[in-house]
Amino acid sequence: MQNDKIISKDIVNLSNELLYQRFIFNREQIFQFLNELSMQEYVALHIMDDNEEGMPSEEARTYLQDLMERMNLTVRKTSTMVKQLKERGLVSWLHDGDGSDGTYVVLTDMGKKMLRSQEELMTDYFSNVIVEFGVDRVIELLALWRDLEAIMRKEIRKREDA
Repeated sequence: MQNDKIISKDIVNLSNELLYQRFIFNREQIFQFLNELSMQEYVALHIMDDNEEGMPSEEARTYLQDLMERMNLTVRKTSTMVKQLKERGLVSWLHDGDGSDGTYVVLTDMGKKMLRSQEELMTDYFSNVIVEFGVDRVIELLALWRDLEAIMRKEIRKREDA
């Protein structure tokens, strides 16, 4: 029984530390250098850019459904974010046919320019971080984090299904 209490206490401590570190990382002014975009907007533009890369301009697009799934956002949050990006001239929001086949977004020239500008700032910051921490350690950390996230999502799904 004593061993169970130690393990239980360790799990509580580790859980608290994980939540705390994630909170601090997300809330700290670590990303203050992204002065033109929120982190969410940056990620969205980056996803769009990846989707459009190498495609003829008339075929370049990212469907809202794909963006929503990749960013793990609700329809409402995705639509609100895309609307704001559109209002700032960073994306065009279009639809196929009558719209029943889905709506999609395309980066504008201004959106591409904004993304490149923010990527330069990110690259400058993270190149120093990665060199100091070590490339191999960063790769290992990312792999471990992906594994942990997958397990955490699985656990959430189990609880939602119960």
